[in-house]
Amino acid sequence: MKSILFSLFLIVVSNASYGQLYNIRLGGNASLGGTLTTLTVANTQSDEDTSAVLASFMPINVDITPWKFLSFNAGFKIGSWLNEDPNDDNIIIKQKTTSAIMFGFKLYPLMKDNFNLYFGYDLGIGGFKTVKETSGVFFVSEVQKWKGINQNINFGMNWYFGGAFGMFFQTGYTGYNLNLKEFTWNNEDQMEAFDLSANMIVKGAQLELGFTYKIGGI
Repeated sequence: MKSILFSLFLIVVSNASYGQLYNIRLGGNASLGGTLTTLTVANTQSDEDTSAVLASFMPINVDITPWKFLSFNAGFKIGSWLNEDPNDDNIIIKQKTTSAIMFGFKLYPLMKDNFNLYFGYDLGIGGFKTVKETSGVFFVSEVQKWKGINQNINFGMNWYFGGAFGMFFQTGYTGYNLNLKEFTWNNEDQMEAFDLSANMIVKGAQLELGFTYKIGGI
């Protein structure tokens, strides 16, 4: 993560003198949606499951605006799934992290010096990891890793109230298409043992709020 953030910072600093506007944004994100998980064993679909999902993220983004109506952005977000909390004293969730690297663009129907509105689209690679321990008659340490495509359709605003400093607000759609990449019990691979594969579709809404800092101008 540190190398990604440092690279984004270097992009801004090295190009700040070319008459372009740059925004560095750091905030918090809450996402609420639903999942459809399809389980396949020995090339035969065996089960489908639906559930609600709630997640929180800390995103950081850099926007490069060469023209008043268009910007390009790159970002990274890391967070946690919040609904993986079973009512069972024998089950302990040790880890439930999620992350994504995103690239996209924004269109600005309104662009002022201290305020703008935008529509945006992001596409990237994301996933999540859970580590769960179950005790009782047998002890099982379960690890799942999912990876796939993440896309977002956004509507938002930037408001600068202190010169270069300001706040942003963003809402919109988020979606994931994830495949199960790792599934182990006590470090033993269950995907190969049972000829197992799984796909998860996640669709929902997201709300994002945070601080923004701009460099340069157009």
